[in-house]
This record gives sequence, C-alpha cells and structure tokens, in this order.
Amino acid sequence: LKPRDRRLPAPGSVLRREYQETVHEVTVHEDDFEYAGERYETLSKVARVITGTNWNGFMFFHLQTRRRAGRRGAA
Repeated sequence: LKPRDRRLPAPGSVLRREYQETVHEVTVHEDDFEYAGERYETLSKVARVITGTNWNGFMFFHLQTRRRAGRRGAA
C-alpha cells in the first residue's frame, strides 16, 4: 500500500473548480475520487473528463503550483 499524497485534502473533502463557466465538484475518498456519480483512480483522470485534454490533476484543482525551472539570479 503506497502512502497517501500529502497534497490531498482529507477524505470526504470536496474540491471545486470552475471551468468554462461550470462549477465542477469532486469528492475525495481514501483511495479514489468521485465526479458526476463516477469513481476515478486519479485527479488527472477527472481533469481529463472535465476538459477533454491531459492535465496534471493537482494543478487543475489548484493543489500544486508549477515550479520555476532554475534559480532566480543564477548566472
């Protein structure tokens, strides 16, 4: 059993994301996610269902931000 990702909120939490003028809600479960009455293994799969394209689920639901490559001020 792999450890639970620390970026995830507690099971039972609801993630909300507005996309194309519609609010989408995803319920976090211990081992998966529920969206529109269906269960999905990953947030990325939910994001793909919502958008029709590949997304990093943590970024789509604003649980992670993109890190900048390199260091600021490096020569």
